[in-house]
Amino acid sequence: HALTWISHKSGARIVGPVTGEQLEDGRFRLTLPVNCRQIWGYWTEMQGNTLKLYVRRPPTIAEPPDSPLKGLLFALEAGHGGSNSGAVGRMGTKEKDVNLAAVLALQEALEQRGAQTIQVRPRDSSPSLRERVDRANAAGADFYVSMHANAAGNTRGFLEISGTSTYYLDAHCYLPADLVYRRLLDLDWQEFGVVGNFSYSPLTNTRTPGILVEQA
Repeated sequence: HALTWISHKSGARIVGPVTGEQLEDGRFRLTLPVNCRQIWGYWTEMQGNTLKLYVRRPPTIAEPPDSPLKGLLFALEAGHGGSNSGAVGRMGTKEKDVNLAAVLALQEALEQRGAQTIQVRPRDSSPSLRERVDRANAAGADFYVSMHANAAGNTRGFLEISGTSTYYLDAHCYLPADLVYRRLLDLDWQEFGVVGNFSYSPLTNTRTPGILVEQA
């Protein structure tokens, strides 16, 4: 295969020259160098026989003395909702309620620092996972946070398995997942880890960096 029909625009600033390699029959690799410090989202679309790859520009980060969060839009997802309660605690506490309480607290903290927010699962609603990520993408969110509270699937529960963890899908989302995880450990919660290649639908389909937080 040749790269005859890939155009290289002279004004391109984010994506460098594309190269290609035929790995084997039926497998072809395209390599696109990204000329910025942090990849800030990408997605593909098929239009007939044409594959289009979109690479998102990083947002502008406010300079001191302003907060670096100023003007950024965070999509906040409280996991589960509606008839889907998620895990249920020993005293009957529903995970969906814990998640929503955490998102409301996070929303307040972000907005106090100049960020904008959108709740993709407001109140006790139950939109599909696809609807949640579509809301974030349609709003042009700069970052996606999915908030959960995990459960241990055995009779001893937290007596045997406990800890906090964060999850991400692609390598460029490791850094924010690790930063959030380290701050959670500052609460003296036990370690469960930073888990990559996590195939959660909103993280798979979001057009911006995203992480999932299992509070404990």
